[in-house]
Amino acid sequence: MAKSQAESSTVALTIDCLPSEILAEIFSTQLAGPINLPPQSSFSASYKEVQTPSLWSLASVCRRWRDVVFSTPYLWSSFDITVERTPHPRFIPTLQLFLERSGDQPLAFKLRACKNVPRSTSRQALTCLATRARQWEDVTLHVFLDVLVGCTHLQGPDSCFPRLHNLNIEPWPLKFTDNLPPFKLFPSAPLLSQIDLNSFSHHPLKILGFPWDQITHLSMTSNDGGEGYLMDILKHTPKLSVLIFDALQPDPEWQSRMHGGQFIQLSHLRELDWTYRHMPDYSYFFNHVSAPLLKSFSLWCHRDDLLHQDTIRGFLQRSACSVKNVELKAGGSKHLGIFGAISCHVSRC
Repeated sequence: MAKSQAESSTVALTIDCLPSEILAEIFSTQLAGPINLPPQSSFSASYKEVQTPSLWSLASVCRRWRDVVFSTPYLWSSFDITVERTPHPRFIPTLQLFLERSGDQPLAFKLRACKNVPRSTSRQALTCLATRARQWEDVTLHVFLDVLVGCTHLQGPDSCFPRLHNLNIEPWPLKFTDNLPPFKLFPSAPLLSQIDLNSFSHHPLKILGFPWDQITHLSMTSNDGGEGYLMDILKHTPKLSVLIFDALQPDPEWQSRMHGGQFIQLSHLRELDWTYRHMPDYSYFFNHVSAPLLKSFSLWCHRDDLLHQDTIRGFLQRSACSVKNVELKAGGSKHLGIFGAISCHVSRC
């Protein structure tokens, strides 16, 4: 018993002797990812603690740990926000607290609003975050698109995002009317190179105002096909090196959205991941593009008969690329032949 108490005292003394900077680094490794707003004991059930320990529990250990946590800005610069239908009254003050304690650190956050959340609540949270727009670095926005459009901090000549590197937009579906005023979101983001358009059902070129020619990584998931939108985007992204495309639902108007048969050479593309779940035919895309630097290619579709061997073989041969990894997946058991000298792996789900 006495020996155990002595060992505990030794450990405590060792930790107390650590410099505050080292202690803060240890805290950051223990958090192991973005932090949530305060746990359920402090907030309503709308805020679910997903990590152990949290900043709040670390700050509750002792006065010194509390001082270290509250005085280390980068511990407060990465967080997830889930806005539910009935937010706690302390929701916005707590969000403001995170922003204040983050100082001038780059911000990495995810803002998710449930579908039935009043627009006013989402706008309030987004407006609060947008006051620190110049610190945004890695951002996910999952709110209704009209909430984004209604935030003046995200558009206009004075809007600037000098640190923004990675942007993920997951808007809830919304059909705009013809009388919607013109807008361009994120007009100035000089470092932006990675963008993820998840379940995007509107033409990105008409909504997002940053220079598309600086984008190197594009991930696009579309609820209505979106192949026509994608072809338009590819004409404006000459530096694209990674393309991930996933069509969740068929788009009956996708052929009318095509860009008139213009051939596109994806000169810098090295990785292509293509998924078709319900679309009847993806051959248009592969018949109108080439990728001479392609190194990795993956294609998945839900039926064997949709794996068009001639189309894929033609795309790879036309590209004259030295692909090191080709993976083709289908929903059934049909096996495909090897594409000449190209080494590929064929599998089924």
